[in-house]
Amino acid sequence: MRKLQRVAQVLLSILVVGAAPAVAQTLEAASPDERIDVLLQSYHELEQFDGAALVARDGVVLLDRGYGLASREFAVPNGGDIRYRLASISKTFTAVLVMQLVDEGRLSLDAPLSELLPGYRADTGSRVRLRHLLGHSSGIPDYFRVAGGWAAFAARVDTESPAKPGFAAELCSGDLEFDPGTQWSYSNCGYFLLGMIIERITGEPFDRVLQARIFDAAGMHDSGDEGADPLAVIERLASSYIRTPDGVRRQGYWNMATAFAAGSLYATPRDLMRYDRALADETLLSAGARQQMFTLGVGGWGLGWEMREAPIGPDGAVRRVATHEGFLFGSHTRIYRVLDDDLLVVLLSNAGDAPLELMAAGVFDVLYGRQP
Repeated sequence: MRKLQRVAQVLLSILVVGAAPAVAQTLEAASPDERIDVLLQSYHELEQFDGAALVARDGVVLLDRGYGLASREFAVPNGGDIRYRLASISKTFTAVLVMQLVDEGRLSLDAPLSELLPGYRADTGSRVRLRHLLGHSSGIPDYFRVAGGWAAFAARVDTESPAKPGFAAELCSGDLEFDPGTQWSYSNCGYFLLGMIIERITGEPFDRVLQARIFDAAGMHDSGDEGADPLAVIERLASSYIRTPDGVRRQGYWNMATAFAAGSLYATPRDLMRYDRALADETLLSAGARQQMFTLGVGGWGLGWEMREAPIGPDGAVRRVATHEGFLFGSHTRIYRVLDDDLLVVLLSNAGDAPLELMAAGVFDVLYGRQP
């Protein structure tokens, strides 16, 4: 299904290219915020993007706008005060919690998994270190592959919130796919286990730790953990949709308790800007912890973030970018933090896959004075 969606994006991109001259004329005379808006609006009009976008420089908002509807049933528009499922952007929050405990001396990045979770199998757990879980270099197979794919996984877990030790034993304790630290392979299991480690070290449920240590500290009052109560009613939470050959359809239920620390959070775009500001100083982490988190490692990743050195600056100058994608049935998300220039770009889609990388590239073109 994902491959078919990518093909559709390529075909629709041809339409974008075809429409480019008219869009370019509009962009030439506009201010940067207007140019970004015109660009994103063009994606929306071509039915490639429904959701919200926020762009900021040095903590100053340049664009904060929704495109399309958060609820098609009730005609509620998307916008900066709507809550969106973050999917795997949630992993960055889990990584911050871990690094806070490292800062406090309660965890070590070199501690073996078998010591951090004593019930975990010793033969593999003794070889996996905390830093391997954070950087997706543990070799632990992803639970979607273990279960036989997304559909099989969804049917297997149904609507019940799983007991975490049993879930980990069944789906996150397989034989290692490679020696830890030697390769990179994305693993939701690694972050499920990190959530369990946070709970064990703090003695508190993951959602309470998250609330106290990040949401409250950063002033994020419109954020939360859907996994703590997957059937709870959450005000202003955008509905999830997917595009099909028969039109836009509502996405079915997904048990967010199974996503847990790997992908169960929601937030508004404005709260993500508060998160960005709290990461830019020592509100959440010491300078040393942030340096470790945003240092390029195995597979182009830091600790919890994908790290890039991309030629996006003026005249193609290389800039360090910390980013993360999220994708979960109707929710497609991206956050970009240009560390060298204090730029933030947040793109949150609630209507299935969207060409967020292409859209972000256009936004960066505008920010650095180029024609997107």
